[in-house]
Amino acid sequence: MGRAGRHAPDSRCRDRTHAPPTLCPATLGSRLDARARERACRADPQRSAPDPLTGSPVHPDLQPAQQAKPPHARATEYPRGNTLMMHAPISTNTANLAAISAFAAATPPNPFDITPILHPQAGVPSDQTKTFWSATANALYIVRENGTDLFGPTPDFAAKLAACPDLVDHGRRGPIGCDADPIVGLDLWRRADDAAIIDRPSAPVAFHAIGWLPTATDQAGWRELVLTFLDEQLVANGMVADWALHALDDGQGGWIKRPHMHAVITARFWKGPRLGQPQAAWLSSTKRRNALGNAWVATVGDAL
Repeated sequence: MGRAGRHAPDSRCRDRTHAPPTLCPATLGSRLDARARERACRADPQRSAPDPLTGSPVHPDLQPAQQAKPPHARATEYPRGNTLMMHAPISTNTANLAAISAFAAATPPNPFDITPILHPQAGVPSDQTKTFWSATANALYIVRENGTDLFGPTPDFAAKLAACPDLVDHGRRGPIGCDADPIVGLDLWRRADDAAIIDRPSAPVAFHAIGWLPTATDQAGWRELVLTFLDEQLVANGMVADWALHALDDGQGGWIKRPHMHAVITARFWKGPRLGQPQAAWLSSTKRRNALGNAWVATVGDAL
């Protein structure tokens, strides 16, 4: 995936349709010293709406999508091209990071969570910068890159990474052919988003899974666990997943962000004559999603 231009935001602007002032990474670094960065990342999370599948609360940093339609949502619109050209802010000042950035120093509530990515049926609310409504935005979020989806520019994920550098590793896993044109990189997710506009828009565009990793394992061990899980549970069944490892230690034997895995997983056919149609045999049922969670626990073992 290519890296798009990065803009750091002003915390007062929380609407994806409004342009935040530019703040270069050097200025950002001077404002956030190591101690402030750690406080921001460690701060107690604000709880969010319950996961639509499990019913348990999900932290804003772990809530890639939800189906709720707030009453102030705008009418459905799909701006494209140069309609909207600025990234909505995820503020990097200390107070805002304390509210939205860090969750993972705490005990993990569940070893594994999976959430459907659903296009909003009443437009994207202006204050939902912590919730990402497209497969494209979710794929960008896990690697902390900025970009544009069918609703316009994404939140400023790059500024989040600059404020709390937790991206350890990332990649794509899928069957043979998943890295060929025209589905290389973000095109895989853009095609799914485009298809979902007209083909069963109420069905998931993709899924976003989050799994906790053992703190006693190193980066190579985390990678091996994640790839084993993806290959055996997803790739073997025809799915493609973009994955990322997030972790940040405090340099003193503890964690600013406990290690965890993100995976954005296909929910629709990604090639062939049924391209873009929902694939009911993958993760459409609660039973299959629960089985996937059990498989994650079996993969990581008792180390959690």
